[in-house]
Amino acid sequence: MAAWAGPWSCICDTDSGLLWEVKTDDEGIHDGKWTYSWYQFEEGIANNGDCYFEKERCDTEDLIRRTNKQALCTSTSWRLPTITELRSITFKQNKPGKAMIESEYFPKTQRGDYWTSDSNRPLFGVYQYLNTGAGAVNFINAETITIPYKNAAFVRLVSSHSTACNKNQ
Repeated sequence: MAAWAGPWSCICDTDSGLLWEVKTDDEGIHDGKWTYSWYQFEEGIANNGDCYFEKERCDTEDLIRRTNKQALCTSTSWRLPTITELRSITFKQNKPGKAMIESEYFPKTQRGDYWTSDSNRPLFGVYQYLNTGAGAVNFINAETITIPYKNAAFVRLVSSHSTACNKNQ
């Protein structure tokens, strides 16, 4: 599909069969400027992000819960991507200062760290005293890093169980 055919709420990657959340700038739950602390299944740090759609919480688990309740693009199985999945949508930019992604398909992507589902990864350097954190993909240079759960980072959700992105249809 041509990039100019949008805007849309999700992008289907027909190569992988994954359905990706598309960010907005409407201050709703999918706004691209919101950040979240990493928190899932009582692991990580709750409520340490920066968003205004939730009065008491702003972490990855809350975003996932709300997106599944909303049934974004008819999917109710939204989750954090793995490092490999998130790296699959990085794109070497020839435009200086732009995020390392196809911005025509993924508008509102920030140049910064995006959480993945990969947790319990050892931390090094100044964060070593915190022991473990979660993997992230940095959309400034498309590198994989590990950051503390308490840090606020961006999120791009993915779904692998969507009829909207079934390669067999």
